[in-house]
Amino acid sequence: MIITLRKTAVGGHRVTARRADGVSVFVDASDHPHRVPHELAHYAIERELGLEWGFWGCVSRGALFRGMTVLDGMAEGAAAELSAEVRGRAGSRFDSAEVLVAALEEVFAHHRDLMPQAKRDKMVELQPVLADAPLQRLDLDRLAAIVDEAARTWGELPRDAQVDVVWSPAPSAVDAPGGRS
Repeated sequence: MIITLRKTAVGGHRVTARRADGVSVFVDASDHPHRVPHELAHYAIERELGLEWGFWGCVSRGALFRGMTVLDGMAEGAAAELSAEVRGRAGSRFDSAEVLVAALEEVFAHHRDLMPQAKRDKMVELQPVLADAPLQRLDLDRLAAIVDEAARTWGELPRDAQVDVVWSPAPSAVDAPGGRS
């Protein structure tokens, strides 16, 4: 799937994605300036952690979320049916990825000076559902560096320009002939 993030004239962004099945979707993003667009942070963090059922993994399989529109390649009814199926299969894995990315974004933006364990504690304070998550396994320095690189790339991008990134499922994501996990 090709994800296109376009920096707008005011420094905000617009996001589209063309899935492997040829369907194009529009993600209603913010037109306000950001250090790192939320969708780009999702991409960087989910890719690094191998979160196949995070936002972009679900979108690549056909999920649609609030504010998303199918631009072309599939009828509205079929898109809604596929989306419901994918979201059902994703279950709590999607929610877990969403809260993890939100907590990481907040910690990297406003609590960078904390020691690693204090950052993990802050993540749980921000998102209590993470209390039972294996946060000790997260390399917060590596994740911060990846988000910083995304911020640098975004910051250097001129207005009215775009960056394209590729989301591809891991080879192990195939769960049935012709299907994706």
